Amino acid sequence: MHIHQIYYRQFIYFVNSLLLFLSMSFYFATKRLQYACKVKRS
Repeated sequence: MHIHQIYYRQFIYFVNSLLLFLSMSFYFATKRLQYACKVKRS
């Protein structure tokens, strides 16, 4: 039971960090696209 809880906690932590990483990369990608569009317009 305790081992299950530890694995569950590690899994939740891993998923949270993965989601954070994905959202950060998505945010930077959109920022880069907006910057590229601005550069193209000017």
